[in-house]
Amino acid sequence: MKQTFAALWRPGKGVYVREIEPNLYLFQFYHELDIKRVLEGSPWSSNRKALIISRMKEGDVPRNISLNKLELWVQVYDLRVGFMSERVPKEIGNYIGSFVESCSKNFTGTWWEYLRVRVSIDVTQPLKRKMKIRQSGAEWFWINFKYENVRTLCFICGIMGHSEKFGSRLFEMAIYEITKPYGAWMRAPLRHKIHHIGSKWLREGEEVGDRNTAASEGVGKSTAA
Repeated sequence: MKQTFAALWRPGKGVYVREIEPNLYLFQFYHELDIKRVLEGSPWSSNRKALIISRMKEGDVPRNISLNKLELWVQVYDLRVGFMSERVPKEIGNYIGSFVESCSKNFTGTWWEYLRVRVSIDVTQPLKRKMKIRQSGAEWFWINFKYENVRTLCFICGIMGHSEKFGSRLFEMAIYEITKPYGAWMRAPLRHKIHHIGSKWLREGEEVGDRNTAASEGVGKSTAA
C-alpha cells in the first residue's frame, strides 16, 4: 500500500506513512504542494479499494476523524443544448452529493459528449444513477451519470466498497427477489493508468509539525493534514 500511493503521488519532498490501527493510516507530507496535489487528485485506490482522505487540523486526533466523504469526478450524459450553462453543473452536483467544482473544459469551444462535475459523496449512501430534469414548460427527460475511478460497486445496493457478492441485502430477501438496479455502466472508462515503484518517494517519519494526513483503505479511509 505504501509503495502504491507513493508511486501515484510522487511527492516532491517525500511522504511518511504510519499505520495507526487496522485500516487507518497517517500520511505525513513535507510540503504544502504535495498535500494539495493529493487532495485534488482524489479518489485514489489500491487493490480496487478507494482511499478516503481528510486533511487534519491542528489538535485533531486521527482516530476521532469521521471518514465517510469522498470527492469524485462525475460525467453527466444526455444533457440537451438548453442546459449548457454554468448554473446547471452546480445544481446537478448538489443533487448527486455536495457540489465541489465544475470542470474548466465544460464550456470551451470544443463539443464534449458529457460534462464533468466534482462532487463530495457520502460513501454510506447509494450512488445516484440518473436525474430527471426539464426546462420550464418543456417535457421531462433523463440525464445519466458515470463515476470516474470507482473500482468496487455493489450492483444491488449501489454503495461503493463491496461487490454484490458481499452485500448485506443478499440475506434480507429471497433469491428470486434480488434485482440489480446498478451496473458496470455507471463506471466511467479509466482516463489513465500509472505503474511505478514508490520507494524513492517514501521517507522515514520525523513527526514534523502539522503536515499530516490520516487515511484508511476501505472504501478505504484516510486523514490528510
